[in-house]
Amino acid sequence: MGEVQLKEPIMLCFVQGFYTKDDSKSRRNKRSAGSIGARSAPSTPVQAAPDAPQAGGQQSISGSQLTVAGASYPPPPRSPSHAALKCNDSHLSKPLSRSTPSMAAGGAQTPAKVSRSSSRSSPTSTSSARQKKFHRHFTQVAEDERVLNYYSCALVGDILLQGHLYITPNYFAFYSNVFGYVTKLLIPTVSVLKISKEKTARIIPNAVAVATEEERHVFCSLLSRDSTYKLMKQVWDAAMEPRATADDELPALDTDTKLLTPETLLVDDSEEVNAEEDESSMSESGTDLTAASRSPTACTEIDGTSPIITRPSLPPARLETVMLTKTLTPSKSDRLGSLFTNGLKPGMVIAILVALLAVLYVSAALMMMRIDRLHTAYLNHPLVSPERFTQDRLLHYLNTNLDQIVKMSFEEPLIVEAVYLYEKENAETHRTFNFEMVHQDPAIPVLRRGQAFHMALRFNREYVDETDIVRLLFSFGPNPNVLRGTRGVNTVTSRETYLTDLEAWGVRMIGAQDGDLSVEVRSPIDSPVGVWQLNVETNTLGRRQAPNTYSYDKDIYLLFNPWLKEDLVYMEDDQLLDEYILNDVGKIWVGPWGSSRGREWINSNDDKGVITGRWDGDYSDGTAPSGWTGSVPILEQFWETGNEVKYGQCWVFAGVVTTVCRALGIPSRVVSNLVSAHDANASLSVDRYYDLNNEELEYDPNNPMGEDSIWNYHVWNDVWMARPDLPKGYGGWQAIDATPQEHSDNFYQCGPASVEAVKEGAVGYNYDVTFMVASVNADLMRWKEDPESDLGYSKIDCNKYHIGRMILTKAPWIFDPNGDKDRQDITSVYKAKEGTEVERLTLYRAVRSTEMAKRFYSMPSPGKEDVEFDLIELERVNIGEPFAVTVNIKNKSDETRTIQAILSAGSVYYTGVKANLVKRASGDFVLQPNAVEQLRLSVTVNDYLDKLVEYCIMKLYCIATVKETRQTWADEDDFQVLKPNIDVKIEGEPAVGKPSTITLSFKNPLKRILTNCQFNYAGPGLSRNKTLAFRDVGPEENVYVEHQLVPQKSGEQKIIATFTSKELVDITGCATVDVLDAE
Repeated sequence: MGEVQLKEPIMLCFVQGFYTKDDSKSRRNKRSAGSIGARSAPSTPVQAAPDAPQAGGQQSISGSQLTVAGASYPPPPRSPSHAALKCNDSHLSKPLSRSTPSMAAGGAQTPAKVSRSSSRSSPTSTSSARQKKFHRHFTQVAEDERVLNYYSCALVGDILLQGHLYITPNYFAFYSNVFGYVTKLLIPTVSVLKISKEKTARIIPNAVAVATEEERHVFCSLLSRDSTYKLMKQVWDAAMEPRATADDELPALDTDTKLLTPETLLVDDSEEVNAEEDESSMSESGTDLTAASRSPTACTEIDGTSPIITRPSLPPARLETVMLTKTLTPSKSDRLGSLFTNGLKPGMVIAILVALLAVLYVSAALMMMRIDRLHTAYLNHPLVSPERFTQDRLLHYLNTNLDQIVKMSFEEPLIVEAVYLYEKENAETHRTFNFEMVHQDPAIPVLRRGQAFHMALRFNREYVDETDIVRLLFSFGPNPNVLRGTRGVNTVTSRETYLTDLEAWGVRMIGAQDGDLSVEVRSPIDSPVGVWQLNVETNTLGRRQAPNTYSYDKDIYLLFNPWLKEDLVYMEDDQLLDEYILNDVGKIWVGPWGSSRGREWINSNDDKGVITGRWDGDYSDGTAPSGWTGSVPILEQFWETGNEVKYGQCWVFAGVVTTVCRALGIPSRVVSNLVSAHDANASLSVDRYYDLNNEELEYDPNNPMGEDSIWNYHVWNDVWMARPDLPKGYGGWQAIDATPQEHSDNFYQCGPASVEAVKEGAVGYNYDVTFMVASVNADLMRWKEDPESDLGYSKIDCNKYHIGRMILTKAPWIFDPNGDKDRQDITSVYKAKEGTEVERLTLYRAVRSTEMAKRFYSMPSPGKEDVEFDLIELERVNIGEPFAVTVNIKNKSDETRTIQAILSAGSVYYTGVKANLVKRASGDFVLQPNAVEQLRLSVTVNDYLDKLVEYCIMKLYCIATVKETRQTWADEDDFQVLKPNIDVKIEGEPAVGKPSTITLSFKNPLKRILTNCQFNYAGPGLSRNKTLAFRDVGPEENVYVEHQLVPQKSGEQKIIATFTSKELVDITGCATVDVLDAE
């Protein structure tokens, strides 16, 4: 399947293996709808259940142009000979078509055979070489089985299989080897129900059909159908000769009764074949037998006496040796020979000869009269005699001979006039109805793999099932190949065998009427996801010329199918798919721990991607990340320009990835990790280093490639899929990060990492589980310079609770436009509860499997200390309000302690990068025994207002050292200065197709002018993304803007608005409105 591959840490690149093409350059020229004539498209066939197509019965297609009452098409049963054949060269037997399967290697008993006992040699017996070939092809047949005759012919199937038909007393055997594809067919004569003469293409009398209880085989291209049929029927009649049971008392046979030998079968002329039977087209000379009339018995000859008929020791179906008898009546040639033997007078001979000559003369005269009448009719034909040609005579001829003209046209392949894929009807059953391309003109089909869909083909004439061949060819990508699964070829058939093979394309005919053919198609369950093309090939049976080809002029989009159990992205609880696939408005939680909020989002190689990342706050040459309302305008801009869109950040990337995954059919959700670790050296810890003066170092002395960091929040995606590459139990949610921060296999990429593996600390499983474990559960370690330590630094603090304070996503089926009731805490999905034994054990399991982590966690932690420090955390502060940094200190010893402390407050980006120092204070003070003191640093509005950066995140930082014991403590806290929200309203009662007015308003919280102001709003079903440039906003001014929109969809709809300026960003708002149906 395609996966999200992400490279530079500020770029987004997604969906490997997803083939697309430029519509303006690569798409084939659209065909004019008027080219198919006056007939309208056939209406949609009755939709079968996606996972349980109807096996047969009547299928109706409503509409005036196509009404099909299709018959039931049961799957063809296998011949008994298939089950009984044991093929020693089964490795060479390859099925060339579904209708002519190669023989299965089995160990069943061979059918009953006839033993021969005769002293005469056959004058027409086959050569010993042919006899050897027969036994080499059919090794399971007894060595004494003799070939009575053999014929060159072809077995009728999807294609003609040229080979040889062998006739023996016990079998009709067929062998074919076409370019290495071997087909063997062995039909016991006792299993035959009917033998009939047939016509190829309804006009050529060169075929014989053999029917058993389970199958019917047609052998065509026979040079002499009558002689073949005659011999086969004699052999069959001999095998089916009624026999008495052992319980009956049978009289001895008379002296005229003889054993039936192969020679007898070849010379017996007692049964005449009527030559007029050639005129019948279907089964006119077949003879039916019921199974009850066949009870084969054994007959043996003892010491030259008359044969005695006895019951065989085995049941008739398992009879090994059968000897048949037949009373021979004198034939015409025998009677004529006896006349000459008894002496025929010359006068009688002359009379007979004269009579024969008279008969020949009369026959010749009749033939000449017939030829003369045909010649006269030919001369009077309007198309031959120009002087007799008139338009009226031509029309009269066409009207009276239309049937013959139509029959003649059957010899030419069908010509496809149009293909209909019923885009909207199929989209309903495939759950793709919300895709805009399904409703555009012309509509584009969007389907889910492994699920049946309906289509119709319109031809220039009526489809004939017996002679017409229609193939559908589906192709994916520039070089489609069957072995790679990028090409599918299948023939339209009434059989339902395709339902059993989910990894192959299946095509089944639903019905046909006039020139329209309705079919059902099912793609393989593992089809590549992306853009497919369709070609239709038509030909006729036995035609050697190239087929006609029709190219469907629209793309076919094939998606994952999470509703289908066999798909790798299948989700058992299909109600969750309403959220993780079909929901087009979601939330992304942003902001630091304590003041995070849900931000609404509309979903609809190293340096290349869809959107470029930027975190420094300068977005003058693009759009600020906080200015986007959703993924749609980003993807549209990328598609139109072909260039990376400016700008985005991790939460924007995650929103775009969610849109792409859900559009492809992969269940996806956005995950926000509040206080997220960036472990740069795989130590499973975030390390902070300080010098002897308690000043934090700006680098990592143990990792020259880069230092660890802590993001206030980091956003990635969970996608749902099976993991056949991992042990059972590690499928389900997989973490993928669209903002990869470290190299993985020489690329900036992260995931998919099994969330279950992250929770269990199983860092040995693919992919990037170690980095994800550190992101949600690393320890925060602080190190201070220590000349006496071998490492050069001593561990002064280890915080086990700081990282991964809360992991959030949007709750299914809930949407709270102005609050957080739709927030779902999934921290327990990623790790055990902080501070529990299970949480520590899983972390240490990961540490034991990581060399760098073992080094850091093996260093001793500081001993028990006698002074306690506690930094008071701030959750949120409204913009324009003051705040303070407060530390409570308690001396638990009976001695005086001297404290050296540093307190500071500063603005930071959400990635943890420092922006501006707001205020800092340091000093020494004495703490009395068992005393409690409070350090406080006050920060006014004027102190911080000018130093805020985007998202208004502040960091409080404290570090203190006890001089007497060298105890060192440090802690930090992040909080967000909150800004106002946009008030979004739609006046009146909006209705589909009618203009409505939207109003956006908020108050400028700053005492300064806002410049480069811009509003954005969007809502699925209400409005595409709209950008409204706005004038400068004065200090503390109430801002109010109106705009008109026209709702396109009824029901509950959501709309999102944003405001950005040079001085103030990340002002957002959302509303839910009810849209009425059009009047």
